[in-house]
Amino acid sequence: MADSAVHGIYKHFGSHNLVWMHKSMPEAPLWGAKDQSARLAELTAGTDDRAKEHPLRRDVRSLGILLGRVLVEQAGEPLFKVVEQLRRLLIQSRGSSADSQLDSAGMREARGIVEQLAIQDAYRVTKAFAIYFELTNLAETNHRKRRRRAGKFYPEQPPLAGSFRGTLARMRDAGMTADQALQALRQVKVVPVFTAHPTEVARRTVLLKRRHIARQLELLDTLPLPPAEALALENAIATEITALWQTDEVRVQKPQVTDEIRMGLDHYPMSIFESLPRLYSEMRESFREVYGMELCAEQVPQVLFFGSWIGGDRDGNPFVTVESTREALERARNTILAHYISEVDRMMEQLSSSCHQGRRVAVRKTLMVQRVSLRRTSDLCITVWNGIAERTSPISFWIPCCEMCAPSDFIWQRSTFANMRRCTNRRWRKFRLRALGFRLQEKL
Repeated sequence: MADSAVHGIYKHFGSHNLVWMHKSMPEAPLWGAKDQSARLAELTAGTDDRAKEHPLRRDVRSLGILLGRVLVEQAGEPLFKVVEQLRRLLIQSRGSSADSQLDSAGMREARGIVEQLAIQDAYRVTKAFAIYFELTNLAETNHRKRRRRAGKFYPEQPPLAGSFRGTLARMRDAGMTADQALQALRQVKVVPVFTAHPTEVARRTVLLKRRHIARQLELLDTLPLPPAEALALENAIATEITALWQTDEVRVQKPQVTDEIRMGLDHYPMSIFESLPRLYSEMRESFREVYGMELCAEQVPQVLFFGSWIGGDRDGNPFVTVESTREALERARNTILAHYISEVDRMMEQLSSSCHQGRRVAVRKTLMVQRVSLRRTSDLCITVWNGIAERTSPISFWIPCCEMCAPSDFIWQRSTFANMRRCTNRRWRKFRLRALGFRLQEKL
């Protein structure tokens, strides 16, 4: 766009006080806490305390300021002013009645601004609003987590109706015993099914950046929060926002079936493996709080399962073949086995107790539970390995990781572990499973 056209569109924005303020050198961190006690009071505020909304407002305002700085840095001050002015006009129009919103003076002015934008500028304005809404959603999600944590400080308050504790409390008040509630829970089976829907446009790289920003927002609630740490987290969020601005929202090329399989399985290591144990722990805590019933992990019914159509749904896609279904099964199996291996590695580091001590000491109950869990995991590793080794089906994941480790025959595969230990390629699943199983048995 020519300079004259730019000034023609933007000339009337100079008199407005912009909310997305741009400062090249901020005086203090946006999330800085001068009064740590007051910040803690906000994070632990009760349901009736109006201070509970202060952290959300601070997050939304600070994220908006960071986005404004990124817009000025990446696209220039004129585009930033257009975005801010449109935001203000739309907020003013929203305050009008539903019938007059579309014909309000603010809406007419906003339409006039949009009509004068060039295609490239219109795209950038749209992208700026899209990122702003993404950041707002992240702030709201973080605030819901924050309020759930704060609610645990007030056990006398009634639980949320949709929570496990709230549901069990209503069941108890209706006359159901703990055994009846547990039996009812055993009849529940929820199966979310992943599918490669054509309307799914979120790229994996974008999802990862959102996850990074969400993690930084959680860390900003850690107290005490020194100014240096607040500034470091602020800079990390600004870096992710800059990367979002420079990243295409949609894929340039159409994903292949293999890409869809991989993207569907990405949800497991990114969120499911971490959140699923918390779900069942919350069930156990809810039974203890409501009924006073202590449940071990084996007594909690498995209510959540997962399925997938990706790579196996014969809906007319000519690229979904028997080979793609085989690949989907193999990748799914490798994903869960990789998780088991990493969990076994992590738990093995905790079993450092030596048998040759000067005196016997009491073993913590939690450690005993971990040892029982490890025993079962070691048995599972060997069972899974043996079950796969005896297969005659072509669905197999004997994947040589390098020429040095590639075995010459099947007998050599089952009996040799030295090369596996020397090789760091984690695609060699079977050797690791069986070796870990035996190593665990040696420890136990």
